Amino acid sequence: MKYIAYIGSNACGENSGLRVAEVNAETGSLSIIQRLADFDSAPYPAVSADRKNLVTGGSSPAAPVPQRGMVASFKIQPDGKLEPVNASVAVCQNPPCHVCFSPDKRFAYAAHYGEGRLTAYAIAEDASIWGPVQVLQHEGCGPFLPNQESARVHYCTFTPDGKYLCAVDLGLDIIRVYRPDENGQLSHVKDVPVVKGAGSRHMVFSHDGSLCYVVSELKCRLTTFAYNDGEFTRLETISTLINPDTEDRHDSSAIRISADGRYLFAGNRHVNNVAVFKLDDGMPRLIANVPCAFPRDLNILPNDKFLYVCGQDENVVEIFSFDSETGELKPTGERLELPLATAVVFMEV
Repeated sequence: MKYIAYIGSNACGENSGLRVAEVNAETGSLSIIQRLADFDSAPYPAVSADRKNLVTGGSSPAAPVPQRGMVASFKIQPDGKLEPVNASVAVCQNPPCHVCFSPDKRFAYAAHYGEGRLTAYAIAEDASIWGPVQVLQHEGCGPFLPNQESARVHYCTFTPDGKYLCAVDLGLDIIRVYRPDENGQLSHVKDVPVVKGAGSRHMVFSHDGSLCYVVSELKCRLTTFAYNDGEFTRLETISTLINPDTEDRHDSSAIRISADGRYLFAGNRHVNNVAVFKLDDGMPRLIANVPCAFPRDLNILPNDKFLYVCGQDENVVEIFSFDSETGELKPTGERLELPLATAVVFMEV
């Protein structure tokens, strides 16, 4: 198997841009083969289901202040390198913090943390991106100030059945569920409460689509829901820390599931570790907190052999070997130095 990694960064100027790297599937090492630096900050890239297109949020230094945020579109070449297509304004001061494709890749959606907003874009046959064709503003606040003084849309993803778009709002402690129409326009269906004051941040669905897991940033919590045709039933909430300290804020970040569906990983910033959960009949059981660089985001290689941690504040992508039989996670010694590394997405080529 050959894998390509798309690595985001919050860097600006000479260190800015989206990186494309080849992955050594035996050692886990990364080798940069392309840097796209026509814009600042590319925090979270997303690959379409057919692996032909990529979109990412970004910031245009040439745009008038304050509306510098944008969403850029690329064609993926056979070798995994990217061909820039175009970019569209994102009606925000900063880059969108997360983007996703619709299952049919005709639309892209962007989450705006700073503005508490969700935007929709149309994707043409030639991979060009247009819009926003819809702007949805979340309103309200939560009890944890100042982080929840307003709505904070941090993440968006489709349900496994493709029927609904879920927007995770850190400021409101909810999953806001939308139904898209054939033109990509979203209609609000319901709000699913997570944990009040905990700051829900990212979510992931089990491979069979029957469960979803939401990590809450402000209090390091993991909440499990049963999912069925738009209905979310809360099952339990547990800590992402083996020795939780209720007096301190530790900032959970990203959440991922192993390719075999048996393990779940969550990042804990400031205490700098990865929480490893064993999924027993889908229910998470915390088995380890593994030290790492400041984990803004993390991801597992599709062969389940390596986990990659984007240590934003330490300017590194740290690589860990993973034993899918025991759940053991340990550093390989391989690291990629990268200013303000934010996220990594893998694709098989």
